[in-house]
Amino acid sequence: MKLIHIVDTDQNMWIDVDVFFQQSEMELSQWRSQIRERYKRDKTKPHFTCAWCQSPVTLARRTDHMQINTSATFFFKHIPELENNPNFKCPVKYIKQLSEQEKTALKYQIAKETQQHKLLKENIYKSLQVDEAFSDIHIEQVRKSIDLKQWRRPDVSAQYQNQLIVFEGQLSTTFLNVIIDRKIFYQDNNACLLWIFNHFEPTEKAKKQSMQDIYYNNNANAFVVNDLTIAVSIKEKAFILECHYLKPEIEKNQIINKWHKELVKFQNLVCNDSTKQIYYFDYEASYRELKQKLGLQRNFLQESRNQNDKLKVKRYLESLEQADVETKAPSKTKSELLVEFTELWAKTHYLTDSQFNIQWFSIRNELDLIGISTPKYTLHPPYKTVVNSILSAKFGYVVGNHINDMVSVAHNLMGHHPAYIKHFMLTLKVTDKPNLLNERDSSGKWKERYKKYIQQPEEFKIYKHDLNQFIEFLVPEFKGRLIAWGESCELHSKINLPK
Repeated sequence: MKLIHIVDTDQNMWIDVDVFFQQSEMELSQWRSQIRERYKRDKTKPHFTCAWCQSPVTLARRTDHMQINTSATFFFKHIPELENNPNFKCPVKYIKQLSEQEKTALKYQIAKETQQHKLLKENIYKSLQVDEAFSDIHIEQVRKSIDLKQWRRPDVSAQYQNQLIVFEGQLSTTFLNVIIDRKIFYQDNNACLLWIFNHFEPTEKAKKQSMQDIYYNNNANAFVVNDLTIAVSIKEKAFILECHYLKPEIEKNQIINKWHKELVKFQNLVCNDSTKQIYYFDYEASYRELKQKLGLQRNFLQESRNQNDKLKVKRYLESLEQADVETKAPSKTKSELLVEFTELWAKTHYLTDSQFNIQWFSIRNELDLIGISTPKYTLHPPYKTVVNSILSAKFGYVVGNHINDMVSVAHNLMGHHPAYIKHFMLTLKVTDKPNLLNERDSSGKWKERYKKYIQQPEEFKIYKHDLNQFIEFLVPEFKGRLIAWGESCELHSKINLPK
């Protein structure tokens, strides 16, 4: 089972698997030996662990299971002797059964349990305790909404001048919807939220989206609590933070941002009553002043006052459309595109969504020129499940990584997307495997389930035909008959398929 959430126990940090796997084949092969050797020497101190269950992991290497592309692929997995144990349990085994909201909440909760995060909570707590202006200081105390219907458990919370202040530790992996969720909850319940880093360097790392989501939404102020701030807090008997903030300046008639850093007392921070933001330097006000000084346009929603400008834009767009019509022609045949897509789909499990989409969008554009309609985001439900199921039926073996056998593929599709189960069964039929499921259904459960399905009145069955063109592309053996079925006025009419 491929794992993508990995913790480096030496650094107490999550690793970026996309960056990790950019290393050379030689480097990754060396990692394979090092990880395994360390585990062999001391099983209690593995170098890398699964973020979900904290069990040791190894670096595996395999060739794609669809056997079209023979290039080697590296990926993380649990140590085999653990994963093969029937008593071994890891939440990642059941991750596909959870909703996106449940997945995010679980990931966030697991991330918060790292030693690094526990230390950060304790450091915030210690710093608050020495400041008499704070009271009712707690770690992970439940804070309820005004109507008592909702609750959150912030890392640290305290009262400051009759105002509830909550502190959340900023993690190496942060989820935007978690940030927004907490912002809305505390804002709506008259509390101020302050995210705290344990370390912050105003470098390229600070430009990563996960960090920008924090400081750009806090007036470009980032706050740190570390050993230095704790020592100063104890000495000053006041809550001291290290504040990194952007300050806009004018250079060569342009506004540029420069990072600044200061140790600041909490009592000197601004608590904005309307936004519930807490900051030291008011970046937004300063930026507005500089824009006004430079005479920059502030309203981007303004009608053009010049009719000639509109005509120029219109002519330009028309010329682009004409050029587009003249140059648009498919550069690859349908067969070539099918091979390209099948090879790409074989690597889906080892690519990030963005890496996959770069190649998929190129194939999709070519298919569009041929007149084949496809979903834009095939990795989104229900498309990924349907594609995996159809390709499994086409090849006669499981395509995908979370299901072990063909009968389970059928059960999964029937349970989650029954509107495509007939497409699946017809694929088996047109590829000369009509009895495959019955032959492999040792328990007889699938046979019984499908019998009940086909015995339903036709009006109770739901068929979706939005993927018919795409499925015909994947399975040329249909020869237009699946599309004809979808175009038929009678949705329950049957296709004249080979018997």
